[in-house]
Amino acid sequence: MKRTIIMIALALVVGVAFGAVTSQVLLAQQAPVTRTTLQQKDIEGAPGKEVIMYVADIIPGGAAGRHFHPGPEVAYMPTSSKGLLSWSPRGSRP
Repeated sequence: MKRTIIMIALALVVGVAFGAVTSQVLLAQQAPVTRTTLQQKDIEGAPGKEVIMYVADIIPGGAAGRHFHPGPEVAYMPTSSKGLLSWSPRGSRP
């Protein structure tokens, strides 16, 4: 009985230590998408609406995940970019 309690306590301590070490590694990973705002302006004649121009840098294999925007969105991908961009607007298949 005493040996079982010691083994459970040891497993708990090892598990907590392992979790603490690996959580630091996970936090150190680079964000898949970084955005740099270039311009941000209010839209004349549309109160409460604005337009934002930004550069999105996506790491290889990175993904922004499924999300939505409360208005129209326009994207431009420079010809010097290497790799592929997968984008499926609402109502279309990827």
